[in-house]
Amino acid sequence: MGSKEPESTPMSRLSDMLTNSLTTIMYTLFALCCLISGSVPPGLLLLTLCFSVLEVFAHTLFGVLMYLRFRNKGKTTIYGPGSITAYLGFGVIGALSVNGDEKSPGRRQCTVS
Repeated sequence: MGSKEPESTPMSRLSDMLTNSLTTIMYTLFALCCLISGSVPPGLLLLTLCFSVLEVFAHTLFGVLMYLRFRNKGKTTIYGPGSITAYLGFGVIGALSVNGDEKSPGRRQCTVS
């Protein structure tokens, strides 16, 4: 792509702002549902799970692609902007959202152990 700064992220500020804002709204709704009613509607749960899986997959894929592209310029890891959030944030939330209660098949219970 010919960038003079190959270590900078290719994401535009507008798409970054939209992604972060909409994600914050989604996870805030998820948390409020847990706090207020103790369960999460299936649609919101599925949206959260799918987004979490896609974030982890995309950051891993692009991390590997950027490593392969820039390893001859000194890149030594697959880490890229947002990887920590994807793995420790979305990955954990996605895994936790799979846990549910069989007594309420239509909704997932929010339990804290």
